[in-house]
Amino acid sequence: MNKYIIKGLATLMVGVGLASCSDGYLDVAPITTLDAATASATVEGANLALNGVCRSMNTQYQSISITPNFNGESWYATFYGDVLGSDAFYWMWANRVQAFYNWDNNIMVNGAVPGYAWRYPYILISQCNNILVGETTAEGDVAERASVMAQARTIRAHAYIRLVQCFAPRWEDSNNGEYKCIVLRKTPGTEDLPLSSMKEVLDFIYEDLDRAIELYNTTGVTKSSYIWRPNINVAKGLYARAAMIRHDYAKAQKMAHEAREGYPIMSAKEYKDGFCEANGEWMWANSLDDQIYYWAFGSWYACNGPYPTLWLRGAGAINYDLARQIPVEDCRAQLFFTPEVSEYYGYGASRGLFWNANAVDPTTMNCLGSNGRMREAVRNMCVHAIPNQDKEKFGEAYTNRTGEDAGSGSQIIPFGAQFKFWCVDTYGRGQFPFMRAAEFLLTEAEAAYRNSDETTAKNCINELLAKRNPNQTCSSTGDALLEEIRLQRRIELWGEGHSWFDLKRWNLPMVRKTWEASNRDSNNIPAAYGITKDPSDQGWVFVTPQSETDYNHAINR
Repeated sequence: MNKYIIKGLATLMVGVGLASCSDGYLDVAPITTLDAATASATVEGANLALNGVCRSMNTQYQSISITPNFNGESWYATFYGDVLGSDAFYWMWANRVQAFYNWDNNIMVNGAVPGYAWRYPYILISQCNNILVGETTAEGDVAERASVMAQARTIRAHAYIRLVQCFAPRWEDSNNGEYKCIVLRKTPGTEDLPLSSMKEVLDFIYEDLDRAIELYNTTGVTKSSYIWRPNINVAKGLYARAAMIRHDYAKAQKMAHEAREGYPIMSAKEYKDGFCEANGEWMWANSLDDQIYYWAFGSWYACNGPYPTLWLRGAGAINYDLARQIPVEDCRAQLFFTPEVSEYYGYGASRGLFWNANAVDPTTMNCLGSNGRMREAVRNMCVHAIPNQDKEKFGEAYTNRTGEDAGSGSQIIPFGAQFKFWCVDTYGRGQFPFMRAAEFLLTEAEAAYRNSDETTAKNCINELLAKRNPNQTCSSTGDALLEEIRLQRRIELWGEGHSWFDLKRWNLPMVRKTWEASNRDSNNIPAAYGITKDPSDQGWVFVTPQSETDYNHAINR
């Protein structure tokens, strides 16, 4: 991490250091700007510093003027994992910053896309490096020291995985890992360092996670008391992520299976509970007690959040090419406003209406309140989709465009609007899943397939389907089985930050097909945003930001 970023840390962390703390943070202020000596001298100091690292994953980064407000992990997952992918359409991003949405910014050395992708992980790495100075010397309880250091190594590994996802190529395009991608900083400091190879970085991630798992095992603690702090399962989950990037499928299958132990796959009812409060499947998330106001994920992406309500955009819609592959009886299909859902539940909008320019605006994909049948269908969906019909807790989604005043020409919800993510108060408060067990059920399936273990792969898919659509089972083999695994991953993890990263790992193109009037076989993307990015496109690998090369003179490109 360069001097430019170090200088920026003080500004970036002001919002963190002054933020109010809840019981979930042990009633102590998170310390995020400690030097290595202070953060590592005692176990107590290291623990406070670790609280700060965790808080850095969900906070107000007030110096970053990008819309929506950058908050750390959920922003990173949503923008890099979903906005740049093909499975979600966000009119807010497409309309306001089309250069970001269509990848024009990915290879600009002064661009915001590579800039924030670089800066956030290195903030975490710097903080963890300060803590890890005291791995064997910090004064205090030995077991607690092991726990803190294991967590610091886990988060550092996570940050390096994020950097590899954005700044390294696919493994098969890396010359066996020799591609120079990021700066590998193992200790505190701002000295000039060259870019390290993809293999060197992945080796270091493996080393961090091996050591973290060793330390976790010495503590005898199986689960953290706080979901916002990682544990051994999270470390194994990260190991599985790194191994999949490396095509180390034997390691990935083993780690994915072990990562999800003790975290049962949520039921269909839990899946429709609003995705804003952790349940028994969630492994890692921000604290529900966090209140970061308009920086919260829910402010921008919850269907009942303030910005989707006030701005008629934001929360996102599923790519209809994906949605049409979900059986309507599947609980996941029921969380999107599609022709199938409207017809199946009798909401009032027929299939053909979704390709009628008098009912859907071709430039935004927003449905039009001027069409009575579409307006009524939207109202019905908004009422029907309230989690557990708990209107007192959630209110309704998209409230300002479902009332009687939705008049001529008014924009209501988009074609494919999502009702998966909700929030629990005016400012969008809620939790976002950094990691949950279904990811690793699907990772295990994919790795097993690559290991010629189709029986395990099918068993994993059927374990998931039993909770999502009991009428459906997987009996595919060969290439069809791999396609089913990929499809179920895209459906299950929609909006959780995996789409772009998975396409890159799979070496598949990013395709956004467009909407065409009267063509029911067309998609739900406006013509201006219909693009295809082939795997050979430079945009799959972000350029090293100039903010790094200006100050780190050991980088030659």
